[in-house]
Amino acid sequence: MDANQLLERYAAGERDFHEALLRDVNLEGAILPDINLINADLREAYLKNTDLRGAKLGFANCRGANLNEANLIGANLISVELSWASLILADLSWANLDMATLKGSNLIGTNLIGSTVRSANLTDSKLIAADLQAADLHNANLSESNLTGAKFIRANLERARLIESKLMGANFEGANLKDASLRNSNLELANLSQAILVGTDFSEAILCEALLEGVDLDQAILEGTITAFLRMS
Repeated sequence: MDANQLLERYAAGERDFHEALLRDVNLEGAILPDINLINADLREAYLKNTDLRGAKLGFANCRGANLNEANLIGANLISVELSWASLILADLSWANLDMATLKGSNLIGTNLIGSTVRSANLTDSKLIAADLQAADLHNANLSESNLTGAKFIRANLERARLIESKLMGANFEGANLKDASLRNSNLELANLSQAILVGTDFSEAILCEALLEGVDLDQAILEGTITAFLRMS
């Protein structure tokens, strides 16, 4: 199926395009809210600035796709394959990315407010200045990722893995980091105020000049952690 065929059928009222073969399709700027693309082949698709609000993309293969500035508010992306995809400045607020694969993806400045990203694989991804406020990242893997300046305010990161990640200036204010692993990560100037740090593993991590106001470190793991110039108030 090519782009024109899909757009014509969508304009005629059709919404179900599950398992559609759309590899390399160009749908830049198309308005396709609530479309069903479950299990579709969208590898290398060009979907920049495409309106996919409420779309169903569960189990779709979007490996290498360009979704820069796409509107994916409230979309269902359960178990979607987005490895090496580009989602710069995309809006994924309140989207469901449970068990999604985003290895090596580019999410610079992406809006993930209120999204669910449980057990997702975001290893080696770029989330610089991404907004993950109130997101649910329970058991997500963000190891070896660049999360510089990312916002995790009130996010749930219980059992999440952020091993060897760049977290300079990241904001974890009020976040739940219970049993999370941040081993060997760089948290210089990070804000961890009011965060839950029960069982949190900071082994060999850098916490220089991090803000830990209202935090209890008694149950955190701090073996080999660099804690120079910590700001506790």
